[in-house]
Amino acid sequence: MFRKKTGIALAALLFFCAGITGFATNGFGLFENQETMQTAQQNDGGAILGNGSGNGLRLMSAVIAKADYEANGVSPLAETAYTITVTPTPADAVDTYTWTSTDNESVKLTPSNGGKSCKVECLKAFGTQITLTCTSDSNADVTADVTVDYVKRISSVSVSINPASVKFGSTETAHTITATPVWGTGTITPSNFEVTGGTLQNNIMEDTFVLNGMRNAFRTGLFMDHEFTGQTFSAGSPYDLFLNYQYPTSGTNSWPAPTEAQLETAYNNAFLAAAQESENDGTLTLKYSYSYGEAVDVSNATASSDVELAVGGLVVSATDISVNEDALIF
Repeated sequence: MFRKKTGIALAALLFFCAGITGFATNGFGLFENQETMQTAQQNDGGAILGNGSGNGLRLMSAVIAKADYEANGVSPLAETAYTITVTPTPADAVDTYTWTSTDNESVKLTPSNGGKSCKVECLKAFGTQITLTCTSDSNADVTADVTVDYVKRISSVSVSINPASVKFGSTETAHTITATPVWGTGTITPSNFEVTGGTLQNNIMEDTFVLNGMRNAFRTGLFMDHEFTGQTFSAGSPYDLFLNYQYPTSGTNSWPAPTEAQLETAYNNAFLAAAQESENDGTLTLKYSYSYGEAVDVSNATASSDVELAVGGLVVSATDISVNEDALIF
């Protein structure tokens, strides 16, 4: 009996495979300019394969767990693999099936049991949607199609800071960060990239400094990185951002604790002096996230860049001067 060609389209088969490479597995390229950040965050991935049905054929899919790759003959290099099974109508139909792909380099098909099952592995990233076709060997007009998409990964994150240098002085300066992801190869681009916050690390000062001849490493809680949320932060003096001073418990030291004003002046002056020798003032690290459906969920990935800590505002200039003599006679 002649059966009409159906051209059945499955819901999209979304593949997330190891397409972003760097440092052997993944990671983002390192750019020299200060407007680009580097990340080494592993990307999560997975595949979503929908089930479809049509006149004469119905296809069902199931993901193959990584732990079962070897048992199922899946390459360990594949990030995601599926098994698709064919259910004919009527259910007792005796038939075999042939599977084809529009891209045999990116996706590998391994039919079994007369084509009633087909193992699908993604081999590499691709930028054009792929179509898999299952065809009845007894009637070439009976087919079912599966579309395959590849969700893009972030290859790098570029960032610009306004003002471009982190300015320190007697008043606070607000800084706004603009982060832009650079997506790799794929057919689908996630639209929910978000910077959730970050840290500003001070690379100028060591973990101790001298105040009145005494090292404050013996005191508690001096040094910290500045943490912020979202894409903005404000910088006042280095003391405000990088110190979390806690006065020692009475009797724990043989000298009196400095006042906060003394400590702030001493630290800012030491910071200013150390900055003259620094070539790597600070490190700005952003945390970001993005996802696509239930298949990929990347959260708290990081990207870092060197930043300049501008200390010109810490220089105290004289407002008036006097000398001890107003005339000299020789």
